[in-house]
Amino acid sequence: MHKKFIPIYVCDYCNKEFDRLWKCSEHEYQKHKCPNCEYSYYSYGCEFNCVRLNEQKNCRFKEKSIKDKT
Repeated sequence: MHKKFIPIYVCDYCNKEFDRLWKCSEHEYQKHKCPNCEYSYYSYGCEFNCVRLNEQKNCRFKEKSIKDKT
């Protein structure tokens, strides 16, 4: 008999656990990083947009200040 190590990946923001790294990364990107990034905004209340991606620049996540979150 032998032990098998199965890695568990944990979201840095909500501690949700995932069995695959890509699932965890995607979760963080979709659920936490982008909506809280100073470059993101919603148009028409539901359509998510990003200033940097609209200008075809690489993502540079920068968390919104407390003033911007309200």
